[in-house]
Amino acid sequence: MTEHQQTQEALLTKKRFLPFFVTQFLGAFNDNIFKNTLLILIAFQFANANTLNNLAAALFILPFFLFAAIAGQLADKYEKSALMRKVKLLEIIIMCFAALAHWLADVNLLLLILFLMGTQSSFFGPVKFAIIPQHLKTEELVRGNGLVEMGTFLAILFGTLLSGPLMQFDNYAIAISISVIVLAMLGYFSSRYIPVAPAADPDLKLNFNIFTQTLATLRIAKENMRVFYAIIGISWFWCLGSVYLTQFPSYSKNFLGGDEVVVSVLLAMFAIGISIGSILCGKFSKGGDGLFLVPIGTIGISVFGIDLFFASQGMVAGELLTISEFLKPQANLRVLGDLLLIGTFAGFYVVPLQAYIQHYSEARKRSRVIAANNILNAIFMVGGAAVSIVFFSFSDSIPLLFLLMSCLNILAYVLFKTKIKNS
Repeated sequence: MTEHQQTQEALLTKKRFLPFFVTQFLGAFNDNIFKNTLLILIAFQFANANTLNNLAAALFILPFFLFAAIAGQLADKYEKSALMRKVKLLEIIIMCFAALAHWLADVNLLLLILFLMGTQSSFFGPVKFAIIPQHLKTEELVRGNGLVEMGTFLAILFGTLLSGPLMQFDNYAIAISISVIVLAMLGYFSSRYIPVAPAADPDLKLNFNIFTQTLATLRIAKENMRVFYAIIGISWFWCLGSVYLTQFPSYSKNFLGGDEVVVSVLLAMFAIGISIGSILCGKFSKGGDGLFLVPIGTIGISVFGIDLFFASQGMVAGELLTISEFLKPQANLRVLGDLLLIGTFAGFYVVPLQAYIQHYSEARKRSRVIAANNILNAIFMVGGAAVSIVFFSFSDSIPLLFLLMSCLNILAYVLFKTKIKNS
């Protein structure tokens, strides 16, 4: 084992990193069990599934736009480990209401809970990413962010793998309720071991006006234009990723003929790919910024996104296939390979940009810069949902939507690179 490999893996044995890693992992795991079971429920029980799924995606990320600016202020003003514990307590309360919503079998109430989960996540986001540079050395940032992204998407993997089987229980509402409450409680207990991270700007005067503070937060992010363009790059990644992930249930059912478990496998391949890419990014960076991987990631995302369109041609969905039946045709294996490689190159793309923001943001304002990142992420993701809804008013071809997003990805990178050069 090389010295570099030991350094990266050693982070998972350090108290300054491991409790935080476990806390964010459990939070992402919980989010994805609830979100994915809801998306599967909609996809297989409602005629207007495409519209409802995109509405669900928008409801989850809308709070990032509404509340991220306030969250960024709180994360800069107060000690971060205590703030994280308070946010995790809120998650337990929300999951108890989620159990009630499942018991009542009320899809409208479940969508409201999804909005509340997004609200809780919007307060967790700035403190989560701002605490990393306080506990890691500069040369550990890319590696640490790689591990965080790996953990996040492994959580998505486990959440998606569990979502399909949970939905196949006769009493699936009880199974889901127990799962999300237990995970929320475990997340709170792990957060109690996160080391103290002193307030960056304890004298900061709080502004609770959502609109004026959102504008002020975006202005703070634009104080360093290279950091701001990195934020735009990350926001585009989440726009692209949200379009893919939201469509998978309907893509599986209507184009591949797969059942609920097949949906989980599609999402799992994407998540495994990003986990692989994130870890490799940390290793390839060798303590540097890893920015050379960003254009490689962009090209890979588009190449295999375009191939996914061609791999989906000629498929006719009939009776829903089990996972063993789905894996027999070679064309379906090509689809899974494309999703794995799209995810891998996405890891190359996003991890260096995330570390760049953390390193080059002013320490006193770092949480607010990360809040600006979350705000723009939310805007781009809502934009992705809106594009999808408009697209489906003209066509019901999800593979064609994937092709469109792959082509837009190339255009977005060209514009992004031009702006960076001119800044």
